[in-house]
Amino acid sequence: AFHLITFHSPFTHHLSPPIFFIFNSFFIKLIMTFAHALTISALFLSILWYYVISPPWFCSGLCCFNDKFCTQIFLEGTVEPGYEQVVHILEKSLTVGWDLGASLYAAVDGETVIDVAGGFKDRQKKNVYEMSTLNVIFSSGKVIEAIT
Repeated sequence: AFHLITFHSPFTHHLSPPIFFIFNSFFIKLIMTFAHALTISALFLSILWYYVISPPWFCSGLCCFNDKFCTQIFLEGTVEPGYEQVVHILEKSLTVGWDLGASLYAAVDGETVIDVAGGFKDRQKKNVYEMSTLNVIFSSGKVIEAIT
């Protein structure tokens, strides 16, 4: 398809068609190679900018690439057997940095099955998120109002 592209310049109008085709293909390949190199460079620079120069608030350093390099966050509280996977997901969320601090309470048939908390209250990770940390909860009554 590229051999159908023609352009006129002072040094190509006198070339015979086979030579012009080779000349034209060479420049098209050169331009395409440059375009690919430019695209790859832009991608590399954007990744460098996102993770190194201005890392997102939810991760830092190698933790952004692999959670094995993250600081493990442990939750305090109680978990009944059979609900450990739910707590593990919350721990992973806090470890990787998707959440900064959180608490989770769940009851089944009036029995407490999960009551845990962990993480941090601030982005500097100085203040630990504890079981007694107060939360602001928005729109929590809408479900109950819709049921009644």
